[in-house]
Amino acid sequence: MAGRASSSVRLARLVAAAALIALVAASPASAATIGADEFIASPAAQAYKQGNYAEALRELEALLLRFPDDPTVLRYIGMANFKLGRFDDAARSFERGIGVDPDRGALRYWLGATYYELRRYEDAREQFRESITRAPGSTYAANAERFLAAVEQKIAGGGAAARPWSVGLMAGLHYDDNVSLAPSGDTDSLRFFEQAGAGYALVDRDDWKVTVEGTVYLSQHTDAAVDDFDLRSYEAGLAVARVVRLGGMPAELGVGYAYGLVEQGGDRFSQSHGIALSAEANPTADSVTRLSYALSIDAFDNDGFNAGIASRDGLYHTAALAQYVFFDRRRHYLWAAYEFEHAAADGSNFDANGHTGTVGFSATLPFELNLHGSFEYAEVDYPHFQGRNRRTDRIAASGGLGRALWDGLKAALSYSFADEDSNVPGLSTKRHVAGLFFTYDF
Repeated sequence: MAGRASSSVRLARLVAAAALIALVAASPASAATIGADEFIASPAAQAYKQGNYAEALRELEALLLRFPDDPTVLRYIGMANFKLGRFDDAARSFERGIGVDPDRGALRYWLGATYYELRRYEDAREQFRESITRAPGSTYAANAERFLAAVEQKIAGGGAAARPWSVGLMAGLHYDDNVSLAPSGDTDSLRFFEQAGAGYALVDRDDWKVTVEGTVYLSQHTDAAVDDFDLRSYEAGLAVARVVRLGGMPAELGVGYAYGLVEQGGDRFSQSHGIALSAEANPTADSVTRLSYALSIDAFDNDGFNAGIASRDGLYHTAALAQYVFFDRRRHYLWAAYEFEHAAADGSNFDANGHTGTVGFSATLPFELNLHGSFEYAEVDYPHFQGRNRRTDRIAASGGLGRALWDGLKAALSYSFADEDSNVPGLSTKRHVAGLFFTYDF
């Protein structure tokens, strides 16, 4: 009897264990994951939405104890770490999530973005491509497309941080058929010109860049009759750029200061202080939108016969919007821009409001020739010009053809034409300028 009772107990235990196993096996898969509505309503999601990433991380880790393999919880833990700059922790969380659900495009995108921050560019490229393949047509796939161009540039450059300094040189010859912008257009001359520029990156990170820059430009006319128009200009400045993400889209915000000095004919002509603001984003993988504003405080040495009328000293405001669209892996592009300029000069003759529209293109031709061109139309009103409204309509076109000769050295031909039609007699001008020049960057 005792043996039979013992056998009965063992059998009962086996039946109970089998029933428990069957119950667990029959449980829906969703029991191991959090429902969408429950997650959205959770304190973790609310803290993340409010930008309190440290608090969100604490709440998410508590959720992970209940749902240890939930891809959504793992993704948000990675995203919170990413926002806090803890990229190694973020990568581990995204990698764990992909181990659970390898087809989730959002995890692939965020892991690619994290690898990018860690300068693991080859790995970032792989994850972005996986996001596009596994979630075609999604927002994450579109964002991955935008990121790929930056990743490819990093890989093409060896994936290493660029050197902190840059130097560029340019020299060439221009033929100008109207040097003085006279209505008669009879002041033609050849001029040689030279330019040197240098920059140094004080900070060069993926999210912050701080650069100091300087440029010197010189020109000398071969005709002594117009050597009063020989120029020397000097400019130095500081630029700060911050790389951010707007709705998952990479964008760059910039602010800069520049000081400029111009000498004409050996005498000081003007000096200026300028502040510029800019915002640049990639709405799609093959487009760039740029918005900018600049304020310049200009002071000219010659105030004319009466400073209240003829002085060009004053504040100059410029706002511009430009759109670029790229084709064939950015070998070709089209662009269009609008610019508004307002001049508040000390002299009433130079108060002005101007509107300028420009369209242009750049194309890479066979033999690696680069062809570019632009067309511009502008209207400028001078509302207080000698007691009347002066208006100038300007049509301008320019183009160039260039080619790299060897590493760093390029040669180019250029041509430009401008026709200004003024309602004030004697102020209409036309000008043609053709040139040959060489540039060298190292």
